[in-house]
Amino acid sequence: RQANMMYAPTFGACVQQGVARCVLSPQDCSQLEVYRPAKSLGASCSLPTDIDTGRCTGSDDQFKCAATKDSCYLPLEFDSSGGTGDKDPLYSQSLLTCNLQYGEGSDGYSLFPMCQEKPTAGYLTTASRCVLFKEECRQSTEHLILASEEKEYNFCKCHDVPVGVCYPPALGVEEITHENSYCAVGAWDCRDDHISFLS
Repeated sequence: RQANMMYAPTFGACVQQGVARCVLSPQDCSQLEVYRPAKSLGASCSLPTDIDTGRCTGSDDQFKCAATKDSCYLPLEFDSSGGTGDKDPLYSQSLLTCNLQYGEGSDGYSLFPMCQEKPTAGYLTTASRCVLFKEECRQSTEHLILASEEKEYNFCKCHDVPVGVCYPPALGVEEITHENSYCAVGAWDCRDDHISFLS
């Protein structure tokens, strides 16, 4: 983000018996799968549409596609498989596969949460930023806005969510370039000599 590079990250995969499944983070792997970081996969998981996501199935969420449960008004109603949680969709909804970029059918886009600055000294602010995970909010100065609560704001979509960069630890921030670094969703994808992560 601070490096001002406009490049997309590649993604890692959960691998079982030689079969790879593109995922957002190692937490998406089952106990039988091994996580392989993005740079070890070549171009296998290079697009947001390669990442299948889940669906918010709570009554206020209207079966919207979401990258994580943190986007759902009712996080416990998140179906990580992208299903409907054994609930019937609205008669007008055509629910197809969810991925990181698009919520197919009438959903339009997959939604992401945002971090909004807390008011200070009675001053109300609407400064906010889109994130992948709730842990990205700075607890002392920001609070989490679920995707379902973003109606008063602009919805966070895939292209609104900034990612980080992996770079050699010997470099200062001002020395980071496209040639000596690469974009990553999280520090778990920083490997080899690029072990520092800047978000």
